[in-house]
Amino acid sequence: FLNLTPGSAPVVSFAWVLLAAGIMAPTGPVNHYKRWLGVRRRRASLPKRGIVDVEDLRKKKVAKLTAFMKREGLDALLLNRIENVRYSTDFRPVVSMWFQNSYSSFITANGDVVVLTVAGDYTRAKHYMPWVGDMRVMHTSGRAEEVAKVFRDYKSRRVGYDQLGLEGFHALRKVSKGVELVDAGEEIAEERAIKLDDEISIMREAAKTTEASIRAALKFARPGVREYEIA
Repeated sequence: FLNLTPGSAPVVSFAWVLLAAGIMAPTGPVNHYKRWLGVRRRRASLPKRGIVDVEDLRKKKVAKLTAFMKREGLDALLLNRIENVRYSTDFRPVVSMWFQNSYSSFITANGDVVVLTVAGDYTRAKHYMPWVGDMRVMHTSGRAEEVAKVFRDYKSRRVGYDQLGLEGFHALRKVSKGVELVDAGEEIAEERAIKLDDEISIMREAAKTTEASIRAALKFARPGVREYEIA
């Protein structure tokens, strides 16, 4: 169904796949595209405004983590849970986004930020995340050694972590001689649970947008209307 030869039209071919699967009505693709294009144009004409200063918020979140480390006597944090990686770096993975163990962040008590990512995300992340001074490719094989090198590079002797499987914990401890690994998963979650003012502003705006979207969908929804038409 999907013809990728030179000069072909893959979008049209893909539409036939949707037709065969019963996902899209025969007249649906064109109408849906026109509606989507109209929405895009309307959005482009809207005035751009920021709810918060994103760069400032990012710094505040890192500052919260560094303050936590100093209270707990930690040199650094190794974050493996994707929500904590995102919180500490604003990292939004594309490749392997469903694999929680593909990404890590490393934050020192001095505020240094390191991102460890799979090769497929490295170039994009390096380009769009200039605030991360140290970004490295992390491999499935030899991962413990790569993380241990980060410990050595930043002279970290007492490192808190949010999540490590039993095998991963022992592998990392084996290659990180002289480094104390401290389970700080619950404490990190508690730090994140106490929201900053800017985070609350974003949550409120997101709730308003969600409510408006649902109300608009309810007005358009009726028997026989497909989900993609409402979207």
